[in-house]
Amino acid sequence: MADLDLPAAIKKLDSKNLAGSIEQLDNQCEQVFGEIANLQINPDFANAEKIVVCGMGGSALGADVLKSLYFNELKVPLEIINGYSLPGHINEKTLVIFSSYSGITEEVLAAYDDAKDKGAKILAITSGGDLGQKIRSGEVEGYIFDPKYNPSGQPRMGLGYSILSQVLILAKLGFLKFGQDDLNKILVAIRKANSQSNIDVATDNNPAKQIAKKFVNKIPFLFASEHLVGNIHVFANQLNENAKVLSSYFTLPEVDHHLIEGLPSTNEIHERVIFFFLKSNLYSPRVLKRYDITKTLAEKNGFETVIIEPQFTTKLEQVFEFLTLGSWVSFYLAMLYDRDPSPIPNVDFLKNELSKE
Repeated sequence: MADLDLPAAIKKLDSKNLAGSIEQLDNQCEQVFGEIANLQINPDFANAEKIVVCGMGGSALGADVLKSLYFNELKVPLEIINGYSLPGHINEKTLVIFSSYSGITEEVLAAYDDAKDKGAKILAITSGGDLGQKIRSGEVEGYIFDPKYNPSGQPRMGLGYSILSQVLILAKLGFLKFGQDDLNKILVAIRKANSQSNIDVATDNNPAKQIAKKFVNKIPFLFASEHLVGNIHVFANQLNENAKVLSSYFTLPEVDHHLIEGLPSTNEIHERVIFFFLKSNLYSPRVLKRYDITKTLAEKNGFETVIIEPQFTTKLEQVFEFLTLGSWVSFYLAMLYDRDPSPIPNVDFLKNELSKE
């Protein structure tokens, strides 16, 4: 699809209404905020000395966003586990949160058994499946959400459920602060980003469509720092799954200690890779300075670059502003490649092969 300004053609290709999932991120957040307010949680969980979140793929993205956003506020360590087992330090003083959109993720269920064996404090977040049944039976505490505002059914597009549920549960336990004013800021940021990037906004005035066009026939290398590190992970994931393209993400200042020495590579790499910088005025001064220098180095070595700066002025708003913008970019890139963004045939194939005896 060469023309992104044909809404009817876009809707036809988008068979599961993934665009609707992007547009309803605000509704997801409002739903979770209202439901978590009435959730009863064991008060002893507030005594945890460390927090571990277990999840895979799209179900793990919320924890990445939370960890980056609240890096300076969380007073206990937060670790993210993407696998079948838990580290040896897990014990009765650890709060382990299991996040599985479907409730049947095999790695999460295996790690759940490990957490029980280690005597950890356990919470689960899911829409159903085996994990949901454990909550309903009273075996474990947790939150079961109805993903009614995620019409695509894809976990990576239910970020309001995964991010806000974890944030609000930790706020309820006193590990961080989040209230109505914070929700209002999120809603404003999401709605403004949607108003600028939805399918009815022409390319000339649509930042997401413009970025997507720059990514065509390119491998995006994505860069962010501090409170936006989780965002850049989400963006890479959505480019992989929605647009079906290779992409990888990096953090500054870390990459300035190694990646820049790999820039003088072959001409073929220069032609295929594009550097995308997510630069916030809220980054620390020394980190901010690195963006311009690193961008200059990339361009000197023949790489095309794109730099985006959030419009909003708080970390919370910037996170949700870019969650929305990045989702639209991945969606439009799928359109430009004539790909339905929802199906994930390779992931489905892998799961099917794993299920065979």
